[in-house]
Amino acid sequence: MLPSLAKQYSFTQEEIIMLKNRFDRLCERGMMTKQQFRDSLGILGIEQFLAERIFNQIDGNKDGVIMFEDFVKYLSMLLNGSTIDKALWSFGMLSNNKSILEIEDMEKMIFEICYLWNSITGSKSMPKKELVSEIFRIFDNDDDGIVQFEEFRVVYQEGVELIGWYEFLNNEDMSTNKIKEEWENVTKNKSRKKRMTLINRQLDEQSPQDILNSQLKILQQELEGCSELIKQEKDKEQQQKQINFLASFYFEDKSQKTHGPIFNDGQVQKLYGDDDPEQNEEPYYKQQNMTSTINNDRFQNNIMNRLRNLLKLTEDIKKLNSQQIVPKIPEQSVIKQFKKQSRSPSPISINQTIDEIQQPQENVRKNLSIYFGHENWNLVLNMMLGIRKAIKSLHPLTDDILITAAHFEVKNQFEIIPKRTQKSCQFYEYSPLIFERIRKMYGISNDDFLRSIGPEQLLGDLIFGNLASLTEKVSSGKSGSFFYYSFDDKYMLKTIQKDEFIFFKSLIKNYYQHLLDNYHSMIIKIFGLYQIKVNKSKTKYQKIYFVVMLNIFYTNEDINFRYDLKGSLYQRTSRIKGQQSLDHNIPLKDLDWLEDKQSIQFDQKTLEIFKTQLIKDVNFFKQNKIIDYSFLIGIIDNYKFSNEDVQLQCRFYERWNGGCITRDQNKLYYFGIIDIFTEYNNKKQLEHKVKSTFVSKDVSCIPPESYADRFIKFILHSLK
Repeated sequence: MLPSLAKQYSFTQEEIIMLKNRFDRLCERGMMTKQQFRDSLGILGIEQFLAERIFNQIDGNKDGVIMFEDFVKYLSMLLNGSTIDKALWSFGMLSNNKSILEIEDMEKMIFEICYLWNSITGSKSMPKKELVSEIFRIFDNDDDGIVQFEEFRVVYQEGVELIGWYEFLNNEDMSTNKIKEEWENVTKNKSRKKRMTLINRQLDEQSPQDILNSQLKILQQELEGCSELIKQEKDKEQQQKQINFLASFYFEDKSQKTHGPIFNDGQVQKLYGDDDPEQNEEPYYKQQNMTSTINNDRFQNNIMNRLRNLLKLTEDIKKLNSQQIVPKIPEQSVIKQFKKQSRSPSPISINQTIDEIQQPQENVRKNLSIYFGHENWNLVLNMMLGIRKAIKSLHPLTDDILITAAHFEVKNQFEIIPKRTQKSCQFYEYSPLIFERIRKMYGISNDDFLRSIGPEQLLGDLIFGNLASLTEKVSSGKSGSFFYYSFDDKYMLKTIQKDEFIFFKSLIKNYYQHLLDNYHSMIIKIFGLYQIKVNKSKTKYQKIYFVVMLNIFYTNEDINFRYDLKGSLYQRTSRIKGQQSLDHNIPLKDLDWLEDKQSIQFDQKTLEIFKTQLIKDVNFFKQNKIIDYSFLIGIIDNYKFSNEDVQLQCRFYERWNGGCITRDQNKLYYFGIIDIFTEYNNKKQLEHKVKSTFVSKDVSCIPPESYADRFIKFILHSLK
């Protein structure tokens, strides 16, 4: 079973086994109930509505439990799904699996998101009706009060952040004018009539197989919707019969009563003011019958609309079936902020079932997103909420505060104990004012920081089928650290060891001063130092230390080569089997750099700045007894240079589209010095003596002075 699922849903054998183990930890006998699913969501499962809505989306055959294949199919959609797949998911989430989306559906979903947000944060955000109406109006292209899937998909594909989750959930101004302006910028001020032309053109550009894939999925939803409507109506009819039967014993209807011969049936004229409102009300069961009639009319209208859609879909599918389906590789998704490639739909046959239609992928993704059921799901949520509490607690007028030695010793504690959760969690931040000043050095406000790191976007992604707000990557280093990338790739949350935490905490003052004195410093930018203490029981707890860093490779461009250079040559390669690397995202190393005959090519002015700053940064490491740092560089080949990319009023390594261009303007570099948490202490001294004696003189662990000299020599030798 597992090998076939791995092939069908584009996972490796190792990944499918890992997913099966995680799934089995969440449930019993291979089936996950709604309550178990809510538990797996952790903090986000404390309110019922959202958890049930997601559960119903994943529960493919609607039997009230999630099987392992449902679980795998859901993850495959999130990680490998096409834009159509994710749009269908989002449409089903918002409409509750109806064939159309109405404004009441969107209002209900957003209200429930706000209610959940208030439960986990204690804030008091409330949805603004006019804001939701404007968002709905953008989706509703033809102004008929309902949104069809194809209308929804066009807006979804543009990837524009219409809702503005951060502003929305923090009660900040996200005006309808701003929403209109953002959408008009995307559509380049196209009229609503032209927008319909845009929809038709995008549909025309699809291959028949793309459209058939989409239509079959919608047809399945329509069939399920009809079945559910009929089931609900039968249940209501049965309930109404029981109500009428019972009510007839308690409510007397005189107009229907048969009277005996002595009963005076004469009518007395009523005077104005004699009416008793309670006596004039219709009998209870008659009221219920009237309501039932109204509901029955509504049911008939709904079922007729669905049947019309089914007929239309059937005709469309028949037409598509008569066409020769030719595989077509779609262009990359336009949702740039996630920077994920759309997967190519596979050739399909009309004889295949809906569940058999899958999109293959050329390369299995190695770094899975953090998702429900992941062992680090709750940890990541607590990180997000803790950082949010810490940033929100900062004084708004910190610019006027003069930094003193005491600010480097500040330690703040926050409780993260949402309602109805069993495990308490303490969150600690260190030197908050210092790291806020560091962020401001690089033009990052507290709000900008939280927009990327905070949990607001994660809630939005649950609806829009992009549950990749933080992605996981296991470090290739010996420490086994984990990296978590923010949804926009701007920042990384990296877990560190206790000794690394203690060392860097003692280093904060020197680190801060070095960044102040060196505008062009290439040392990695660290924007926060934190600790989480999770209580496992009354007597046991776990401490986790982590930092938030700037992502050196934050760019919309595809980086062709990545290298991690230390100057050491002993076993410094990532290659296996000749030319194959372990993973495209794992950097190559020093031996690979030499084998590829790579070099760094700057113009003369940039070259001088680079050399000067490199020596200053390395001297900082020597003075603070830091080793094991490395020069991380990403190379974009055949870069198409444009004068619009140039920004001179910034650091030299960020002036060209956030990077540094070569003198021939053919390549773009992204680089920085990373891994600055290792102190050359007694333990490292012993390691150096043993390895240099019995292994090699060129091992990575050597004294700071020797490490610095070797590092500079290797990097300068690479300059051309």
